[in-house]
Order: sequence, then C-alpha cells, then structure tokens
Amino acid sequence: MLKDIEVTLYDIFGFLLPGFVSLAGLALAFSVPTESFISVTDRLNWWAVAIIAYLIGHLIQAIANVVTRWFPSAEERVLGDKGDLPAIVVQAAKSTVSEKFAIPVGIVDNDLLYHFCDEVIAQTGNKSDRDIYIYREGFYRGLMISFVLLALGILIRISILGAAYRFIDNTMHVTSAMYVSGLVISLVGIMLCYMRYQRFGKYRVRQAVVGFLVIQKKLDAQPTSKTGK
Repeated sequence: MLKDIEVTLYDIFGFLLPGFVSLAGLALAFSVPTESFISVTDRLNWWAVAIIAYLIGHLIQAIANVVTRWFPSAEERVLGDKGDLPAIVVQAAKSTVSEKFAIPVGIVDNDLLYHFCDEVIAQTGNKSDRDIYIYREGFYRGLMISFVLLALGILIRISILGAAYRFIDNTMHVTSAMYVSGLVISLVGIMLCYMRYQRFGKYRVRQAVVGFLVIQKKLDAQPTSKTGK
C-alpha cells in the first residue's frame, strides 16, 4: 500500500523544506535556553521530525495563500493595464477565448483569461514548464513565510544568553552574534524568496497566455495545410 504513494517535487520543495525551516523557528521560540534543540539517535525520530515538518509545511502554505492575497496577483502584474505583456497580446488572448468558447469578451477578466489559457496548456499535454513554474512559485511562497517564523524565533532568542543546542552528539553554544547573523540571513531570505516568488508567478502566467496563443495558431493552421495538399 505504501508503494502506491507517489511523492511529487511539490511535496518536497513546497511542503517539506518550508516545514523544516518553520519547525526550526518554532523550536527556537518555544524551547528553554538549555534545552536540546534536536537530538535524534535513531531513524524513528528522524521520520517523526520529517512528518511533523511536512504537516507544518501544509499549514505554512495555507498561511502563505492568505498573506499573498495582500499583494497584487501574478495575473494582474502580467495581464493588467501596466502588466509585463503588451496590451495587444492580452487583448488577442481575450478575443481568442471569447471566440473559441463562445463567451462575451467583456466578462473575460485577467483571472478568467489565465485559467482558460492554463487549462488549454494542460489539456494539450505541454505541462513541463508549467509544472516547474508552479513548483518554484509554491516553494518560494512557503519558504518566505517560513523565514518569517525563523526570524521571529531568533528575535525571541537574541535576548537569552547561554543557550546550547545539541544536534545528534554535537553540542553547540550559541552567542548573541550568531543569533544576529541568523536574523540577518533570515531577513535577506524573506526578501529574496519574495522576489523569486513574484518572478516565477510572472513566468507561470506569461507562459500560459503566450503558449495558448501559439497552440491556437497551430490548430487554426491545420485545416489550411491539409487543403493545400
């Protein structure tokens, strides 16, 4: 039965890795100064940590979905009036959707346009680039929120001196300077992850719309080529 379970890239990059970072932040925030951060001596404990991180990763993605609604969507940043794609390309895609699916062009907004284009890409089987963009976008979205939790955990710990953490059989004494360095790295990670999240969101929408137009152009040309023969 376990052999039938498929692990996707999104399970690893979208849930597990952000879950590990978030778990580290929570452990820093709620452990006492002299308590071991993590001490694992057998595979069972490692599996338990991985499962907990995976579950936390799902929660992080749910939080990230809510938080990212506060920012302009990728559809708006690519297809809007000041978006990356030229207005003539966006209008051509909307007109094509309206014509092919008998939908009034006036109700084809940016969000609906993306969903139609994305579904056509998926139905034709050209999903390799699409899946990469979705995985990367989800990974950086979750990792951004995870770094926020890690930064909060470090902030709580900066005021506590003399903390020591044990990883397997190695004990490490952590100074305030090390915490500050970790905080700076976390803040930079938040900024970089947000930038990468936005970038792959743009790639996802742009590839869907342009790919949709290219596919429709090829389909429209097929009857003509057959008649020419």
